[in-house]
Amino acid sequence: METIRILQAFVAKDKGGLTGYICQNYCFIDKKQVQFDFLTFENEKLDFEDKFLAMGAKFYHIPRPSHPIAYTMALKNILCQNNYAAIHFNMSYANFIPVIIAHWLGAKKIIVHSHSTAIDDRRSVVRIIKTAIHKIGRNLIS
Repeated sequence: METIRILQAFVAKDKGGLTGYICQNYCFIDKKQVQFDFLTFENEKLDFEDKFLAMGAKFYHIPRPSHPIAYTMALKNILCQNNYAAIHFNMSYANFIPVIIAHWLGAKKIIVHSHSTAIDDRRSVVRIIKTAIHKIGRNLIS
């Protein structure tokens, strides 16, 4: 049986929160059946990168989506060079641009997973704007 490769988006140098969750999952999966590769916006090597490379993972340090052309070209190169079964985005619906770009580039399967149920910003105007963007993203992603 061929190993299924999943591209995980996105991990950071802070191994708490979301990155911690993704890394914990990676440590417990059967890497003969499923292998994770990782996208990160960090410029420097992550503190867990060598350990995961030794387990068969790949890391891709790419530009942020705030630089859409550079981000799109980097993701396109990664997708063309690898046969990923899926890209797994762990993020809120407010960050829908990377998901749309992955779809536009022809990603086979896109999984969007969010632990966010609401926008918790205390600034009322910012919360209203983020909530509106979240609703737009949720409708676009579905």
